[in-house]
This record gives sequence, structure tokens and C-alpha cells, in this order.
Amino acid sequence: MALQQHEDDKILEVETASQLFSRLCGKPVLSTLENKLFKEDCHNKLAEISGPISSGKTEILLHIILNTLLPKTFKDTSVNGIEGKVIFIDTSYKFSVLRLVTLLEQRLLNKLDHSNVDSLISAQFVKDCLSRFYKISCSSSKELFVSLLALEPFLQATSDVYLLVIDDLYSYHWIDSLEAGHNKFSSNYLKSVVEILKQFTREYDINVVFTRSDILPSIVLNNVAISKYTIQIKDQKQNLNIISKKTGNGSSCFHYKLGYKGTTFL
Repeated sequence: MALQQHEDDKILEVETASQLFSRLCGKPVLSTLENKLFKEDCHNKLAEISGPISSGKTEILLHIILNTLLPKTFKDTSVNGIEGKVIFIDTSYKFSVLRLVTLLEQRLLNKLDHSNVDSLISAQFVKDCLSRFYKISCSSSKELFVSLLALEPFLQATSDVYLLVIDDLYSYHWIDSLEAGHNKFSSNYLKSVVEILKQFTREYDINVVFTRSDILPSIVLNNVAISKYTIQIKDQKQNLNIISKKTGNGSSCFHYKLGYKGTTFL
């Protein structure tokens, strides 16, 4: 487990009522982080995105991460970002910092006149955004579980963490399934992890989004509401996919396109 961030650790031992109010008041909801995809999630803060391999699950996560990291303004220009902190948990060591930096630079170019963006300005922008990005790498289900438990003091002490992302929550399913007969922890850890994530949304008012391969069954807990989004590949040549969410009145569907400049919801 490695929490990669160059800041002094802060531990809050005692929290007053005013500190609690300051920490929880006014935090954005999922629909604020991405108003097209999560437009119906005005209250629930826990979401699952499932789909086949190469359907763009990680790219969608990066899109939401960018919206959260981006500043509200930069060089007197409105960027329309949330300017919040993000914790990203990588369960398979496949996260590309280079891809994140590329997308940040593309967002900057989209907002500013290209002729006014030099390498120094771009580096300053990227550095500012990455100062709000925390990455944790895990190599087993037990390490993921312990990492989440270790996050609580940080969440309590840091009021502007708006998003926790896990890609992919079910990464250790097959290994744990083989060990389940000998290790009771392995067979039950997913439920415990989801319960911890729900606790984070309730006690620290942060948004949590995780991904799952569609070949694995989704976790179901009676006392935990999860907004579930399912991806279908529509046109692989055009990188055009559909993501849908089941609702009480049926389902809502959105088309999105993947490209070098990121994810675009149509």
C-alpha cells in the first residue's frame, strides 16, 4: 500500500461541532461531478460502473476525476472545475499518470486560447491539479481492506476530499474464490469493503465510484443503496458506447464516445 502525495500527514484527534459542520457543509454530489451521467443521483453518493473489457470504464473514471480536480478558474479564465481532492485506488497497477496528465493538458487547451498556452503555463496547471490527487496501489483484497481502514483519519482531517475512486473493486475475485475454502476473510471481504465505502459517504459526505467487469456478479446488500450503471459497446470502430442505469420507471441511457481527448457524453 502506498499513499502517493507530498503533503504533511494531519491527524485530527478531537472534532468540534463547528469543525464537523465545516467539513460536511456544501460538499458536491455525484450529479455535480458529472451532470449528464449522474443527473438523477442528487442524493445517493455510491455508484458502480460495470461493463466488458475495453468499454471505457477507466476512461469514464478519469473523466469524473478531471471534473473534480480542475480549478474553478485559471489565469482569470473560468474552468468550471470543482477544485476538490480525489483519492484513486488502483487494484491492478495499470493506472497511467501520463494519461491523466495528457487529459489535464487537453482540458486546459479547451479552455484557453492555444496561442497563450506555453509549456510553463501547462506545467503550472497540471501541477496545481495533481496537488489534489492521491493514489493508493493495492495488490490484494486484504491490502485494499486495510488501506480503506487507514484512510479514515485522513478523511476526518481533510475537508475537501470530494471523490474516492476504485478501479477495479472486483480485481481479486478469482484469487479470493480459490482461497475462500481456507480463508473466511476472502469470501466476505467484498461486503465489508462496500459497507466501509457506504460509511465514508455517510460520515464524510464524499462520493464513491467503483468499477466492475460484467462477467462478475454485483454485490448486493440490503442496507446499502448503490447506483448501478451498465456499459454496452455499440460501435467498436467508432469507439461509441452506451451506458444505462435502471430506475423505478425503467432505465435511462446515455451515449458516450472515447477518444484521445477523453470521454464525451453525447
